[in-house]
Amino acid sequence: MDRGGGAAWAEDERSATAAQLAGARARLFFRNDPSATETAQDRREIADIYLRLGNPDKAVSALARVKAINPSDTASAFTLGRALEMSGDWRGAMRAYGTVYDLDPRFGSAVSSYNRLAGLHAPTLETGLAASVDTDSSDSSYTLSFRAPLDGTTELLASLRSDHRKRHAPAAGSFPESSTTHTLEAELPIGIGNTGMRIVLIAGGTVQNKLEDFLPAAASDFSLESIADYAAVAPRLGGGADWSGGPFAVSALYRFNQLDETFFADRAAFYEHAGTAAASFYLETPSRAFARSLSGSATGRLSAVYAPADPETVNWISRAGAEFSVGSVLGSGGPVSLRLTAAASWNDSTGPSADDYYAPSEVLTVKGGPAIGFKLGTDAATELAVDARVWPGMYSAAGIGRLSIDGELAASVARRGARGSIGFSGTWTAATENAASYWSGAARVSVTVPMGDYIIP
Repeated sequence: MDRGGGAAWAEDERSATAAQLAGARARLFFRNDPSATETAQDRREIADIYLRLGNPDKAVSALARVKAINPSDTASAFTLGRALEMSGDWRGAMRAYGTVYDLDPRFGSAVSSYNRLAGLHAPTLETGLAASVDTDSSDSSYTLSFRAPLDGTTELLASLRSDHRKRHAPAAGSFPESSTTHTLEAELPIGIGNTGMRIVLIAGGTVQNKLEDFLPAAASDFSLESIADYAAVAPRLGGGADWSGGPFAVSALYRFNQLDETFFADRAAFYEHAGTAAASFYLETPSRAFARSLSGSATGRLSAVYAPADPETVNWISRAGAEFSVGSVLGSGGPVSLRLTAAASWNDSTGPSADDYYAPSEVLTVKGGPAIGFKLGTDAATELAVDARVWPGMYSAAGIGRLSIDGELAASVARRGARGSIGFSGTWTAATENAASYWSGAARVSVTVPMGDYIIP
């Protein structure tokens, strides 16, 4: 392709559009009656030209007078919707398209434009069940999440999660321990203009139901003085920022909360201040050979764990990890993809090993392997996906390495914004002379439903 000729053609096209704009503005200037129908047509023509020049804000200004003089002008209202949509004001665009439909239900593509935005920015409700079991414990959880866009740059995320944990081989005591907690958390990501940056605010709390461990003999034994015997409340706070631009993304997040493992009845409460930083990239390669995509990520986490009864004693727990993947498509553009990944992580802590929570000491994990994905669109609105991976590798603690294998199988189906998924995963780590083997398994299922405000003609 002659790139120089293409650039010259684009420049000529832009110059011609600018000339049309100058002509339309001149005709508008010489109108004797600015409120005449011709003036509305001229202003709409100017708005159309501004849109072709990529300047939606000026198009909105050009249509402001038409809207004030003749609010029933459907063509101008539809053009206003296009301009607002191009400028990022999707709520204003939906209102404009809705006005067009109210004025003339048969007008052009007002309904499809409205419904398209309603689907893209619909609030979603997600519910999920998860269960896991390992060598020493079992967990089950239920989650209900709600996501609602507030405007073009801000959205609200709220979640309610109930967890039931059981330790089959407690560090102290001769019988299994269990705990039930309920966590409510709200997250507010706030976008900063068109910079690709967001500020994230997090607030919430966890309530532990302790009645399964302590039950008064009679209802009269309940008292406000003993409320701590019936329930425990722990705050959850956090904040951070993230940025994405092109193939790159970076983020930083701070969180404060009580460690989940320390809600058991005979465990001391431990809290943590945790900071996490992450960076990632995803690139499509120019050639369509084996390596069609390259992706990678790096994360670092540092947390300070302490007990309120002894705040001066702090256990610093650190983690660093990196991952790199090469993706390709099997066959000639078929629905089967292959991804080869290598990953490594390092975990350490400054304090002694803790029985109340997980505090790894000099733990190195190196794993990698293939992941195969199958994606099929049964029709224009339905997509079925299946993914499987097996990652063999090495788990090393205190310089003693042993074989470790991860596996995962997941399937999902999506249709018109609704989505259902199911997944299974497992890990096995071989035994050594000084350490027993470790295994874990998990299953999860979730359903996401959009709640868009659609127009049904």
